[in-house]
Amino acid sequence: MGKIYKAVFTCPTYEEREVWYVSSKKAAQVMLSRQVKTKGTSQLQSKYKDVDFDMTVTPVFEEEGWSGIDPRN
Repeated sequence: MGKIYKAVFTCPTYEEREVWYVSSKKAAQVMLSRQVKTKGTSQLQSKYKDVDFDMTVTPVFEEEGWSGIDPRN
């Protein structure tokens, strides 16, 4: 089983919290970009320009052995 990461985006100003399960840290960065940037550009959405937001990425499963949990159920 490959690594699975839990990415949590939070923005206290707007009381937003999004959780994504991704296959890599780079995929987590892509999800963050889709959340805070305008579609098709690299500019921040105006509502995120002057506020604090954060994303934490943590591994869900370690690579050693199988956890016994099937993520499809």
